[in-house]
Amino acid sequence: MDIIEKRNTHGIVLSIDRSLDRTNAGDLDKALAMHFDDGKMDAIWLDVSGVQSVDSAGLTLWLKWHRKSLNVGRRFAIVCANSFHRKLLEITRLDQEIVIFDRPGGTRILPTFGRDTARRDLLDDLEIVL
Repeated sequence: MDIIEKRNTHGIVLSIDRSLDRTNAGDLDKALAMHFDDGKMDAIWLDVSGVQSVDSAGLTLWLKWHRKSLNVGRRFAIVCANSFHRKLLEITRLDQEIVIFDRPGGTRILPTFGRDTARRDLLDDLEIVL
């Protein structure tokens, strides 16, 4: 997994490519920890535009850093989420917890509430194993 870092005055954007799964989630976890622990960044944005697949290890990592950021008053968001990422987050209901943007500095994608029948339909559309 390649992790590309782009800093600005308020935070950092970490861009990742390929898949995010149990074989490489540790690499991203280390990169997030390094930037989180230095205390210099108010926000960490995770650009997932290059991510083609995500397994439960990837989802767990996203949730871990979202909650860790909340606990210390920092911001964590997923940016450049395509329809696959949004469906995955919606099915797992993580869209109701993790902040998602369509692009850096873009529009926040709001969670969908009360769509359990749509959630079941989406499960049929995705070819993933969690």
